[in-house]
Amino acid sequence: MNAIWKTGHIASEPRIYVDEQPKILIDARTGKGLSGAPVYVREGKYRRLVGIYTGRTSQGSDLGFVFSPEVIFEIIKRGPSARGT
Repeated sequence: MNAIWKTGHIASEPRIYVDEQPKILIDARTGKGLSGAPVYVREGKYRRLVGIYTGRTSQGSDLGFVFSPEVIFEIIKRGPSARGT
């Protein structure tokens, strides 16, 4: 069973994208089934959406990718054709 809430750390500069794509790295022990989960940063009593978790950099790594909200909005805007259907 996967956790409902995970704690981790941002592992890359949020304003500088990884691999020239709108994604950042997080350092968190994650597992199967967490792809698509929203990722938030807690700032005091507030939470800010950082993006959507998409998976680890490799099977044995605790580093994972989070795509920025702009990617999510672009996929929604494009609709089903953006997913190749």
